[in-house]
This record gives sequence, C-alpha cells and structure tokens, in this order.
Amino acid sequence: MVLLEDESQRRFASYVYLKMLPAVTLELLGNVESIQEREFLEILENYFVRVKNWKSTSESDEVYQALLSLRFHEERETSVSHFQLIREEGTILPVFVEKDRRAQEIWECFSEIKRSSSLKLWEKSIALRRIQKDFGDYLVNVRIRKNDVPLLGILASPHLGYVPQSRVAEFYHPETGFRRDFQDSEALFL
Repeated sequence: MVLLEDESQRRFASYVYLKMLPAVTLELLGNVESIQEREFLEILENYFVRVKNWKSTSESDEVYQALLSLRFHEERETSVSHFQLIREEGTILPVFVEKDRRAQEIWECFSEIKRSSSLKLWEKSIALRRIQKDFGDYLVNVRIRKNDVPLLGILASPHLGYVPQSRVAEFYHPETGFRRDFQDSEALFL
C-alpha cells in the first residue's frame, strides 16, 4: 500500500475519502504483501464492518467534542452545525404544479408578466408581488440530486420547474406529493 502526501503532510487519499476510509484500509492491509483470492471476501467483509463502526463512533465523537468546546459554526473544524440527523443532498427546485383551472390562470398571468416588454422592471416586480401568494399556493419544492440529473435530462440549476395541467398525474400525487418515478421530463423545466 502506497501512501502519498502533499507538502503539508496531508495524505492525498484524505481529499477524496476523508480520514476514515484510508485509516481502515491501512489498519486491514498495512502489513499485507499480497492477498489470495480466497481471502478477499473475508477482508472485504471486515472492511465494511470496521467502516460502519468507525464512522458512527468517530463522527459522534467529533460532534460531541465540538459541543464541549462550544464550536457551533466553524469552517475548518467539525462543529455542532455540521451535524445532520438526515443528510439532505442536492438542491431544492421550486416546481409550479398546474393542478386546476385557478392554477392555470395564475400561470398565464405569471407568464404574461415575465414576457411583457412594455412593463418596466419595477412594474414587473410589483405585478409579480401581487400574485406571489396565489402563485406560492401551487409551488412544491423538489430536491434534485446528482443522480436525478441524467433522469431529468437537464443540468441541475435554480430555475423554476413547471408541470402543466395535462401532465399533473405523471409528476404529482395529491397525497404523496412529487413523484420520483417519472421518465420523461421535457415539459417540467423552463
């Protein structure tokens, strides 16, 4: 096993894998010159067990130490604000769901304001503020993850999504919300 370091003696592997994975690998394979194929599965199982145990205790210890040190919002060190019970990945995309006639009217009004060349910027801003509450009643926030991008056929961006009334059943369920099992999203993004 070869451990390469940068000029500040930080291991290159830690840039990609943080501290945990290289440490577990070194622990298991540090003195091993070669591995027989029959040993591989057992080593692999040990690796995953140790990673699971190491991760749960090391992250907890780091957050606990941050709490004791009153480090709530640090950039360079682990802080209490780094703790997330559920890791949320991706970006939030607001999607307008045109689920009824009223939503269709609001969307048409919104589109007219955005397209208007006769309105000055401040006039557009006032007009948009007038419909803001009604517009918001038809918005759902959808978390777009990296693996959703190929599925959607778009690059993840902060644009507004749109589901026309004719396609609501494909993308939105009134009780469970936005569907993630869609295949074609051509009409979804503006």
